[in-house]
Amino acid sequence: MTDKFKDLLGFEGSIIDLSNKLECLGCEDICYFSNWSEILEHRSVVVSTDECGDNHIKVHFDVTFTNGEDEVIEATNIKITNIEKY
Repeated sequence: MTDKFKDLLGFEGSIIDLSNKLECLGCEDICYFSNWSEILEHRSVVVSTDECGDNHIKVHFDVTFTNGEDEVIEATNIKITNIEKY
């Protein structure tokens, strides 16, 4: 993992907050992913870290709060536990 992403370790907040932070770091917007039930089941998401899609990181997390199936992105809070180059 590069130093650029170390500040995300321990991050706690909504998936939307994480997506905004990742976008500020030059990553893709994870809120547009359509497989959130699978991502939440595996407790990780692979994210492209550049415009070309050549470099990726895998973000591991714990779910700290979830509200319901119809509000998965809006109402799910997570805590980042690990970030690795993928």
